[in-house]
Amino acid sequence: MLDQDIQPSPPFSDPCVVHDPITFRGGGEQYAAELAAVLDAPLYTYQKSDDIRLNTDVTVDEFGDPGFLDQQALKTPIRRVHRVIEYENFEVPEQHDAVITTGEISKSLLHHPYQRRYHLLHTPARWLFDRGPAQYKENNWPIRWAKQLYQSVTRIHDQSTIPRVDDFVVNSEIIARRLETYHRREATTVIYPPIDLESYYHKEDRGFLLYLGRLEPHKRVGAG
Repeated sequence: MLDQDIQPSPPFSDPCVVHDPITFRGGGEQYAAELAAVLDAPLYTYQKSDDIRLNTDVTVDEFGDPGFLDQQALKTPIRRVHRVIEYENFEVPEQHDAVITTGEISKSLLHHPYQRRYHLLHTPARWLFDRGPAQYKENNWPIRWAKQLYQSVTRIHDQSTIPRVDDFVVNSEIIARRLETYHRREATTVIYPPIDLESYYHKEDRGFLLYLGRLEPHKRVGAG
């Protein structure tokens, strides 16, 4: 069971937040920006698209400088590998005594030994774990085999990043359970999303579900 009174320790005075490349505006991106604003901390990311506007006043520092070949790599299936390499080679500024990562790719970050490392986990990558089996069953066997091999290698790397984190902070007990199941780690604490539950209600069933979010394949909106 989680102890809601547990607090990450020791306390920090000069934190920074590191997030995945901000190439679209989603919930995770806004979450990272709001967190950095509340902590009065810089937000580091490999790349931020110029047309992305975050609803908060936060300093966004881009540590990437993608050249032509890098830009082409980001358009290919190996873009995840490229991004992981960039984050593992990002040298976190030494003045920060705490490093907070908030994205799946940014979890790969390597920090200094004296820096406290926190990771805000929204969920373990579902395409690698609970939704991993039979993920590519609709593909013909050569493509399916190649994708499953990539999936397995990515899963191994994802597991290798877990020991780098001192404290895991999750957003629900369900995510805490997934953390224990797939990574054998306990969450330090649960911080629920800042949602006013009184603003939402449920009336009679009208035979449909309303989904609010991006229509992307990995979200499996059409899976029934």
